[in-house]
Amino acid sequence: MAGRGWRSDELPQGRHAALAAIAALLCMLPCGCGKGTSIGAAPGTSIGEAPAVAKAENERRNAAGVGDDSGGGDEPTDDKRDVLSAKQVLQKGGICSEDREVDDPDPDTDEYLIWRMYELALADDNEESFQGFRQLFPEQRSSRELREMYWPRIRANMHKYMIEPGRPAFRICRTMPTSDGKKYFIMTNDPRQHPPPITIGESDGGKTKILALTPF
Repeated sequence: MAGRGWRSDELPQGRHAALAAIAALLCMLPCGCGKGTSIGAAPGTSIGEAPAVAKAENERRNAAGVGDDSGGGDEPTDDKRDVLSAKQVLQKGGICSEDREVDDPDPDTDEYLIWRMYELALADDNEESFQGFRQLFPEQRSSRELREMYWPRIRANMHKYMIEPGRPAFRICRTMPTSDGKKYFIMTNDPRQHPPPITIGESDGGKTKILALTPF
């Protein structure tokens, strides 16, 4: 007659005692019964650990600067970053490396064309003023475009560029060379606006003219 396996309730008494001893030993190990394990847990916390205990431990570690990538130590920092003035910060197109005032410049300079344009825009809106404005641009530029788009917008936005109301003086934020001349970025009183660029270069047989303009 073939033998049969032992059921758990039929194990000899000595084997029952051995198994009980092994179970008790396992419960005494670090990963024992009823306790959480730190496998996969964040530093300083344990899965199954009481929330209040974990919170207190994390606060202690943060106060001590342990495990904090933000530095937390007492070492002094050497901050050599440039400190910008409020005026520079407002010029959203970049730092105003020149911040240069222009008022009644020499007629032979690029700056004079910009100053003269603002002077004409501050004058009465008549044909004489517009024709003076028109002569600041190359001959091939469309007179209709200048009259209908640039002239009224320059006049409407003059207050953004003037150092003082009613006076054509302005400030240059910065300059940069271009393939056909030089670009001037004009400081604006509108903190939402980038310094508008104006490009000055040669045209009409070597005459200095306004080649490009942002009238806003």
